[in-house]
Amino acid sequence: MSGTGKSSVIKALRKLGYVAVDTDYDDYCLELNGKRLWNETKIQTLLTSGHRLLFVSGCVANRGKFYSFFDRVVLLSAPKETILERVQNRSNNQYGKALAEQAEILSHLEEIEPLLRAGCHLEINTALFSVEDVVQRVLLEIEQRENT
Repeated sequence: MSGTGKSSVIKALRKLGYVAVDTDYDDYCLELNGKRLWNETKIQTLLTSGHRLLFVSGCVANRGKFYSFFDRVVLLSAPKETILERVQNRSNNQYGKALAEQAEILSHLEEIEPLLRAGCHLEINTALFSVEDVVQRVLLEIEQRENT
């Protein structure tokens, strides 16, 4: 979901040396019939690239087609007030500054977030933790999965 800290977590994972991709950039997404979708060829190439550990961030309408490629799905969430404050104040992405976009975000929280929650292995409320703590929780989830 917008404003939950996906880009910040991906950036922090990269700083730690992990392969981490924010699909909001580098033409991983396209718009088709008013829906934001992953470019299926590009995302499939990424997901089959052979990386032992790969972190992918994104929320698109066709994400379900690719769930079989993921060992773990982590939902980053936050209260709507936190999300709206973040999107209004961020400088790396202009989405969410307009009132219509904020209304769309609130609609997504009601309609899409429950679907994401149902399909995830772990949910982290990013309003409760620093970016570094969120990253550590994600890495702990990976470690626990590898040990089972």
